[in-house]
Parts: sequence; structure tokens; C-alpha cells
Amino acid sequence: MSTRNLVSDSKPIPINYTKSYHGFSDPHNSSKYLFCLELGMKDKSIKNFNKVEDSKYSHIIELDDELNYKDIVNFNVNVSELPFNGTNYSMYGIIDHESTNFTQKDENFYIEFSQNNTGNALCTCYFIGVDFSTIFVSPPN
Repeated sequence: MSTRNLVSDSKPIPINYTKSYHGFSDPHNSSKYLFCLELGMKDKSIKNFNKVEDSKYSHIIELDDELNYKDIVNFNVNVSELPFNGTNYSMYGIIDHESTNFTQKDENFYIEFSQNNTGNALCTCYFIGVDFSTIFVSPPN
């Protein structure tokens, strides 16, 4: 009969911890996004719309805002991650009214303005930006 050491019979082995030479970020993303839209209007006034979202997508202007699509001349959209990380993304554009919708995109944004059958404006914005939910491993400085 052989004697075997079972895990329950063995003594605990001490673990020696050493300082890690790499930094890790948590892949869990609990950020919110602040969407700020500033509109230049035909009557030279400025209208501002601000929304905080859990995702990188927002319906910034809705039908309840009762904003006339043809009165919008230009826009400036800004997005910041909350809590604020020191980076703000923005895009400027001039609305082309040749059609009942207008889209513009760059490396950080896709924005769409459209008009419903009563002339009211809708605006949706997708923030493409940096994906903050990926894991980064970096050596110490």
C-alpha cells in the first residue's frame, strides 16, 4: 500500500508576493458620456443641448424640443468622458439644407440631423472616439 499526500493532508505553502512591473487597467467600463451640442441659428442666436448618456450614442435633439430644422445654420458637438479624464472631443459643421437630412463624420464622430414631416429637427450622434473599455498593459516609467 502506497502512501500518497492528499491536498487536504498537506500544509499550506506560503506565497511570496513581488511587486509587479506591469500596470493593468480594468476592462469594466462604468463611464458616462457628456454630449454638448451648440447650434448657430438663422436669427444669429445660439442654442445649447446637453445630455449625459451611459453609451457612446445620444438623441441630442428630439421632437419635443420643437426646433425648426431649416433654422439651424451650423453646429459644434463636444463629448467628454465622465468622470472627466482631461480629454474633450469636438467637431464643427455647417448644415446643408438641400435635403431633409444632413450627416457628417470624422475619426471621432458620426452626427445626423434630420427633419420630420412638420419641419422639426432631430439630431443623433455616435461618439466613435477612443475605446476606453480595452485592457492596457504597460511597463512602469
